[in-house]
Amino acid sequence: MAKDFILRVMGETDILEVSVTGEMVENHKQPDFAKDWDKADIANWLAHWLDGDRAAAWMDDSALNAKMEQAALSLLLSDDNAEAFLSSEANYLLMLLLREKWPVGSKAKFKPKAEKVEANHTYHMIFCTPQKLETLDNAELIGRAESHALGTHLPLLKQSRKIFANSSAVHAVIKQAMR
Repeated sequence: MAKDFILRVMGETDILEVSVTGEMVENHKQPDFAKDWDKADIANWLAHWLDGDRAAAWMDDSALNAKMEQAALSLLLSDDNAEAFLSSEANYLLMLLLREKWPVGSKAKFKPKAEKVEANHTYHMIFCTPQKLETLDNAELIGRAESHALGTHLPLLKQSRKIFANSSAVHAVIKQAMR
């Protein structure tokens, strides 16, 4: 049986926390609403809901919230490093979904990708370094794990910041870390 863990998805303005059980992993299948979508489409759809202060809409809609949790788990399980994470002792994983910068003149290339899933932008997905928590129900430990996971990826975020939109949350994280 697969392990229980926390998958935290940090978007531009909102965070989705999924308490994943081993049973959810074992019984997971591609979400029905995303049958014709690839991994990038699912990421763009999920990131759209975590951008622009849309949290009120999905927090009050259990069906939408469940779809978002399915999408997050799908993204993790379709990642090349999923098996390594699932077989490790780590039980906390932070996924970042950050707005992609659309270079001048290339809007025609990016816009159809976003519109396919009714999103306003396209997004980059980054998995931070998995963390091991002593318990999954301690908010303070989860907060520290998030900070540590972000800290381990700070060099990568600094190096690749030009691929993120100027309004992206990654720029605020980098600026805060430089203080």
